[in-house]
Amino acid sequence: MLAVLALVAAGCNGDAEPEPTTPPSQTIGPVSQAEADATVEGLCEMIGLGRGERDAVNAIFYDESHAGIHRIAADVETDDRAAAALLLERKLLVEQGLLAEPISESFRSDVHDLVDAISAAVKVLGFRAPDCSG
Repeated sequence: MLAVLALVAAGCNGDAEPEPTTPPSQTIGPVSQAEADATVEGLCEMIGLGRGERDAVNAIFYDESHAGIHRIAADVETDDRAAAALLLERKLLVEQGLLAEPISESFRSDVHDLVDAISAAVKVLGFRAPDCSG
């Protein structure tokens, strides 16, 4: 009986590696046209907000676009590492702009550059390039 309790206790000591899981909000599989469109749609919504609306812009970025940007970069990396790297660099500029209060003067331009990088990346994946034109 003591041996069984020792084994149970050993299994509950936290030393075991947890099973990796995918966050519930992340889609499994390759990026789709719909996901690329939704990612850019969030960015376009951010462009429409004022520089003084930092909290709202941050919420839109992280809730609607951030994960999609990473997924697009990961998918395109195998075909075009330069496109993936540019996409992640542009994302970083937007993230840095979101830290400023108020949002940086170059923010709208940085977001447009990010949209352009996404468009170039999804073309590599064979999709129609989404944009903020309508």
